[in-house]
Amino acid sequence: MIKPYFNVLLLSFKKQRCAAAQAHKPIRRFCGFFNLPQAGILFLILWGYSFPKRAWCIPCLFGDYIMSNQVQNVPAYFDLTADGVGFMNRPRVVQGKRGSEYFSCTIQALHGDADEKSRFDVRIVGGKAKELFAKLLEEFPDLLSSDYKRRPTVFVGFRVGDLRPVVFETNSKNDKNEPVKVNTPSIDARLLKFKFIKVNRQVWYTEKNDTQAPVSENAAA
Repeated sequence: MIKPYFNVLLLSFKKQRCAAAQAHKPIRRFCGFFNLPQAGILFLILWGYSFPKRAWCIPCLFGDYIMSNQVQNVPAYFDLTADGVGFMNRPRVVQGKRGSEYFSCTIQALHGDADEKSRFDVRIVGGKAKELFAKLLEEFPDLLSSDYKRRPTVFVGFRVGDLRPVVFETNSKNDKNEPVKVNTPSIDARLLKFKFIKVNRQVWYTEKNDTQAPVSENAAA
């Protein structure tokens, strides 16, 4: 009598186990889609069956968990910006790899004592900055001259972002007048705006909402 009864219990247990496995499949899919813990889902479902009057809280709990999980998974992005003044060199129109053109230049930014400068290789990306740069090249075409002596002196106040330090090799000569390779540090950046532009010591442009007067380049002379 005991053995048949035991077989009936074992068969019933296997059927319940198969039914539970089939019911667990959609739960696993749901948890995988929303990145939710399966144990928490099963607990809430059983809790809803046990307390039907409180089952209305389950969607609220799901919503709070999903929203908090999405907020935690948002990647953080921080943009490093810098403001400065300096001499604009090598203004140019660059042909991009995909056929589009963009404006670029080098700025020798002043800092510390008058003879201390940092090189910025920038790409003009700000909307107003691109308009001013194009107008500047149109009004002073000698800025693109291969003879640097013909180029007017341009002194600017600027703001750059997305700063990345780089080092590249340049050709130079040593004390014996021999050609050598020199490591030149620079900062690649995106020029967001011009605060002011002076051409040959004359103010050519000043930002309207900038209350600070354009800095004189006499200190760098």
